[in-house]
Amino acid sequence: MTAFDTQIELIVAGKSDTIKSAETLYALLSPKERLGLLDGDSSTKQFAARYIAEGYCFRPHDSGVIKRLGIPGIRFTDGPRGILMGHNCTAFPTSSTRACTWDPLLEEQVASLCDRSSFRRRTGADDLLHIRRAWR
Repeated sequence: MTAFDTQIELIVAGKSDTIKSAETLYALLSPKERLGLLDGDSSTKQFAARYIAEGYCFRPHDSGVIKRLGIPGIRFTDGPRGILMGHNCTAFPTSSTRACTWDPLLEEQVASLCDRSSFRRRTGADDLLHIRRAWR
């Protein structure tokens, strides 16, 4: 059982909350692993090779995977317009354009549509960073 699995079990059992468990896992990260969370898991060269071999955004990118602790990381797809995977996409105005409306409800609607998208579930992408950034 990994450290991540242990924390999940503690949360499910009501013996920890998500903040405490996140802090526990963070404390277990080495300085190098912490720095590694500031960017993606692939170098620019690796991204370029993948795009040449597979085409642009035909599968999600992984980021923040820490195998030593069993942390699965997140999977994300290209933005900032919505969910882009291959020839299919869910497209919206960019997050900066939406932010200019000063309408939090609009951002909630976009997030809800992306979340409910059967396309999103099929691709395995589970993080919509561009939506989270818009209202920071």
